[in-house]
Amino acid sequence: MSKIIKLKLAFNFKTDTVCVQGAMSAYNTAVSILKNNVGIEIPPEIYNNMAALHFWQGNLDEAKVTVVTELSQARRQEMKWGVFL
Repeated sequence: MSKIIKLKLAFNFKTDTVCVQGAMSAYNTAVSILKNNVGIEIPPEIYNNMAALHFWQGNLDEAKVTVVTELSQARRQEMKWGVFL
C-alpha cells in the first residue's frame, strides 16, 4: 500500500472519530440542557442517534443501554399522546 493511501486512511479514521466524539458531546450537552434547564422530556430520536454513535464507536454496551432508554422514552410518549411518534 502506498504512503499516500495509508496517510489518507489514517486521516479519514481520525476525522471520523473526532466527528463522532463531537456529535456525542453535542448530544450530551443538549440532553443536559433539556433535562436540567428546560425541564422537558428528551425526544426518543435523540437517544436513538446517541445509540448509533455509541455503536459506531464500538461501545456496544453503552449503545444497548441508550437503546433501552430510547424505547422507554418512546413508550412514555406513546402513553401520553396516544400514538407512537
